[in-house]
This record gives sequence, C-alpha cells and structure tokens, in this order.
Amino acid sequence: LDWFWVFDLPADPSTIWKFIADSSRMNRALGMAEMTFVEKDGVRRGTARNGGVHHEWVEVPWSWVSGRWLTCTRIYEAGFSRVLYAIHRIEPLGTGTRLYLYFGAIPRSLVGAAALRLCHHLHNLREHRFASDFLRRQRRRMTGCFTIV
Repeated sequence: LDWFWVFDLPADPSTIWKFIADSSRMNRALGMAEMTFVEKDGVRRGTARNGGVHHEWVEVPWSWVSGRWLTCTRIYEAGFSRVLYAIHRIEPLGTGTRLYLYFGAIPRSLVGAAALRLCHHLHNLREHRFASDFLRRQRRRMTGCFTIV
C-alpha cells in the first residue's frame, strides 16, 4: 500500500525541517497514538496501540540529510503491518517550501490491509488539517500559496 502527498507551504525550508525532524511533536499534532521505545541488545523496539490493536516493531536507524530529507523503516512483529516505510523530503520554492510525504506499508493480512487503508484515510485528513492550521499560523508573517497535489 502506498500514500503520497505534496504540500506547498508558505514557510522557509528551515522552519518546515524543524517540524519534520521532531517526529514526536509531529505525531502529537496529528493525534497519533503514543509510542514507547526501548533499546535491547543494540536494537530499538517500539510499541503502540493503534486501532485498538497492539503494534510492535523494530525501529531501523533513520537516514537523513539535515534540512532536506529523512527516511524511516519499521519492521513489525505484531500489528497490521509487516513493514512500514516513510520518506519526508523538502525543497525550497520561491515563496516557501514544497513538502513531499510518502508512506508505504506491507500489510500482515487482508484485515491488516483494510485497517491500514482506513487508518491512512484518517491520517490523510489529519495531514490536510495540520497543513491548513500551519498555513493559518504563518499567514500573518509570510505570503504564498497552499496547494495539495
């Protein structure tokens, strides 16, 4: 399953990067379930309860170039997915920043696929609301357009 969004935001790349790089803050703003992490034998493991289901995963070390892009991979041992990929990329525009968001998931089952589609539909609505709220906060300080492709 794949999801891809493009947002044109009226803020400079360094401002957008601060939001993207602070994933805990971003997840809270989007209303995501709280995640708990522990490190055991050099492996970072995460757990959360989404959609009433316990999810458990191995958090693969993230890759990024500060101010430009970051990637995240999670290998699930329990929950709706087998694996989740996320890519966040920003690029400067003349009047702001273009933000690309990609999420890919390999579901564990048909039920997992249906649940992921529903969860990502709700996440999509939150992403749009978050971007709209960001636009309202920035409108007084900056000019530009907001387009969802």
